Amino acid sequence: MPVQRIPRYELLIKELIKHTQSDHCDHEFLLRAQKEVHELALKINRMEEEAFVHEQMQQKVKEIEHLIEGVVDLTQVDRTFIRYDFVSIAGALGTKKERCLFLFSDILLITSIKRKSGTTRKSSATS
Repeated sequence: MPVQRIPRYELLIKELIKHTQSDHCDHEFLLRAQKEVHELALKINRMEEEAFVHEQMQQKVKEIEHLIEGVVDLTQVDRTFIRYDFVSIAGALGTKKERCLFLFSDILLITSIKRKSGTTRKSSATS
């Protein structure tokens, strides 16, 4: 793959530097080229890591979307999931309502909780 060539170029340039005398007219150019290729390799690695993290975050949002009944299109390009928590909200006449809060980078999703055969199931959401 083309991305894999960059580290090879850096190694090649390092070998050239090793076999080029320091007073040669190309020595300074080789040093500069090695530095620029190294910076490019670092930039590519950062971009790959960011893409991987973003892909994992989008997968997590899709999983949450499948858990909550009635929610569609929760997955957005710039939306990231931050955390969730279960809370009890005081209701009328001293009752407590169990809710689940999902915090995203741009919305707060509040859902009621339905119990089905011992498991927790989230019902329709409010944002």
